[in-house]
Amino acid sequence: MPRPLRAILASIAAITVLTAIAPGARAAPSFSFLGTLAASPSLAVGTSPAAGPGAGDQNPYGVAKVPWGFPTNGPLQPGDLLVSNFNDAANAQGTGTTVVAVTPAGHVSTFFTAPPSLAPVGLTTALVALRAGLVVVGSTPTTDGTFATISNGGLIFIDQHGHVVLRLTSSTLLRGPWDMTADDADPGRPILYVSNVLSGTITRVDLHVVRGPDGTVPVVDGLTQVASGFLHRSDPAALVVGPTGLLLGGPDTLYVADTGSDRIQVVSGVRDTDDDLGSGRTVVAGAPLQGPLALARTPFGTIVASNGDAVSAGVQPNLVVEIDPSSRRFVATRQLDAGGPGGIFGIAIARAAGRPSLAYADDNTVTLDVLHR
Repeated sequence: MPRPLRAILASIAAITVLTAIAPGARAAPSFSFLGTLAASPSLAVGTSPAAGPGAGDQNPYGVAKVPWGFPTNGPLQPGDLLVSNFNDAANAQGTGTTVVAVTPAGHVSTFFTAPPSLAPVGLTTALVALRAGLVVVGSTPTTDGTFATISNGGLIFIDQHGHVVLRLTSSTLLRGPWDMTADDADPGRPILYVSNVLSGTITRVDLHVVRGPDGTVPVVDGLTQVASGFLHRSDPAALVVGPTGLLLGGPDTLYVADTGSDRIQVVSGVRDTDDDLGSGRTVVAGAPLQGPLALARTPFGTIVASNGDAVSAGVQPNLVVEIDPSSRRFVATRQLDAGGPGGIFGIAIARAAGRPSLAYADDNTVTLDVLHR
């Protein structure tokens, strides 16, 4: 969502611990990952490339960590964070072409710029790094920043050196890739799950990788629609609203941020099914959710969701919400930016300075911020 570029807010964010329990739910744990985080970010770095093609790209969307085991013979190193930009320098939505890399020390570089041969491109929060040495990013482009020109886009596979090795499209199964998660337990056969903002569906992408003298090449074994029925629509501020954040709760269980319906769903049986399993069952819904977007799992087993504020629930803007999935209870909230709504999109929980930390993209400040424990 486009926001004016302004100075980084230096206020202490409030943490609210919640006590309401869903009907029939078990008691929630007495801990909160959000409650362990420092009062202010230890790192806040700009994510807009300063030079070269894609200079000035903004509206940081996806955040992904480079996993341990990722090849080290390129510009990325395990522990780095990646950020995808959805807007160009003119702040037109769905026109951003760059992925930037941020080291634990805060050094920022442009890892990838989509070449003109891929145009149109608008890089979304669908962003993962795989241990085999691949970065995968989704594209849901426009040609003028409006919903009138939006198109299906697809997935772009990038090797560890920043070169495109595959562009995957499907007019039926990849319709606006908006977010993504990966089952990377077997680095030779990773599985991607992609939320489609233009169809309200979830697609499983089965892969295997071939390692050759020139690097890793992904081979697509199949695409399967595993879930559907999630609200999707155009939006005057957010451009488009539909299912966003995905998180694996196990090899066969998928959590889905059903943004437009203001709820978190869980769908079981996604790994081996050849069928559409529908929209699953509700974990939590309503306030303090306010259009949930990205999802991340904490070391405590809880889930953190970022609010996109595209659904009006009457709560503070720019919250992250912590959820205990076993008790179906809201655990805590934290406001990450006291400015205009819709500033927080992608989040990741990664180790920084040896401790689990919350990294988040803030569109209000065009930064990647990291909160240490």
